[in-house]
Amino acid sequence: MLTLKTYQQTALTVLTQFLTDTRSKSVADAYAETLAEQNRNDEAYQPLFDGVPCVCLRVPTGGGKTIMAAHAVAMAGKAVLDSDAPIALWLTPSDTIRTQTLEALADARHPYRQALAHYFGDRVQVCDLESLQTISPHDVGKAAIVIVATIQSFNVTDTAKRNGLLVFRGTGAAFR
Repeated sequence: MLTLKTYQQTALTVLTQFLTDTRSKSVADAYAETLAEQNRNDEAYQPLFDGVPCVCLRVPTGGGKTIMAAHAVAMAGKAVLDSDAPIALWLTPSDTIRTQTLEALADARHPYRQALAHYFGDRVQVCDLESLQTISPHDVGKAAIVIVATIQSFNVTDTAKRNGLLVFRGTGAAFR
C-alpha cells in the first residue's frame, strides 16, 4: 500500500480529530477549536447541512487529494458514525475524473483501492449513480459503499433518473 506523506497524514489526523470532536460539541465549536490549534482564528464556520460536519481540505494540485480521500472514507465513517461500513458519496469535478476514479477504486492493484482494502478488506462496494441499484439493502451496514458521482449529476430536470438514489435512501441508508 502507498504510504502517505507527512502532510497528508497530518491533514487526515486533523480532519479525524475535528470529526470526532463534533460528536461531543457543536460543529461550529469543533471547527473553531481546530482552527485555533493552527493559529487560524479568522475563518467562521459556514453551516451547509444542518449539523452535519462540512469542511474542505486544501491540498495543492498533485498533492494527493484522491489517495487522501480513499483513507478519509474509513476515518470519517469511524469518527462521525462509529461505523466500519460507511456510505460515502465521492464527488468529482468532471465525468472524466469520475470514470478514472471508478476504474481506480475497482482495481484491486490500484493504491486507491488498496487504501480502502486496508480498512475494509474485501467489504467494499464501489458504484456510480447509474449502477446504484446493484447495491443490495443487505450490503448496507456490512460493507463500505462508495458512490462516485459528479456534482452535475444531481442537477437533473427528469426526477425519474433519481429513482435509484431515492429507493436506496428508502432502505434507511441516507447519505451522510
